[in-house]
Amino acid sequence: MKTRMGFLLFLLASKGALAQNSLVFPLERSQVLEGGNLLFTGIAVANPSGRDAEVKLRLLGPEGKELAPSQTKVLRAFQQLAVTADTLFNTDPTQKNRGWISAESNNSGVTGFFLVGDTGQTFLDGADVSYRPLRTQVFPEVRNGAGAFTEFYFANPSATARDLTLQVFSASGEVLAPQKTINIPPQANYWARINEIFPSLGDVRDAYVKATCHNGTVGFELFGNSEALAGLNTLDPTLVQNNFSS
Repeated sequence: MKTRMGFLLFLLASKGALAQNSLVFPLERSQVLEGGNLLFTGIAVANPSGRDAEVKLRLLGPEGKELAPSQTKVLRAFQQLAVTADTLFNTDPTQKNRGWISAESNNSGVTGFFLVGDTGQTFLDGADVSYRPLRTQVFPEVRNGAGAFTEFYFANPSATARDLTLQVFSASGEVLAPQKTINIPPQANYWARINEIFPSLGDVRDAYVKATCHNGTVGFELFGNSEALAGLNTLDPTLVQNNFSS
């Protein structure tokens, strides 16, 4: 575990994630995998500012309820916390769980990072923590069929429910399946594989999914096959458009 957490801290420092009072870790997973290895989620919260930060961390589930008692940590100036979610919240890592983590701080200098891996060290990947919900977001890597899969994770950090519309397109812009709208309760999360969202979708490799929500959600995707797994934050199309046009 020290090796994984050390790697996590190295990535956190190198990523230079944006700092806000509210941080959203859109994915928290644990379960026993085939072969006996444990799937785990690691999180890091850092305080690069020159003053102390109090951080309240909450583990929430698909109905918006807390899955474990919240934890409040005080990070001194330039201190960081790196821990697996099951250790932080004292949950059973052998129990299948898919939630999300909210981090609220009195210091806008806090930042974060998370990763997903297994105890057999066959895969390890992660992403910057999200600092704001997006009204429109794009999942750039979508694979389905022939042993490949894509999983989508959404967190709704607001106090009201959110309607989320999902559309899947080919690389050339062709609609590949009917769109689907999902309601996510307040402070809840939603997850599903691509074939569960779009049952009529065939084998695809070069595709992407567009998610639209008037008031915004936070998304993340995992994709791969039985031998490899990778994770990506969603893309903000407004930022991509601005970058290409500047």
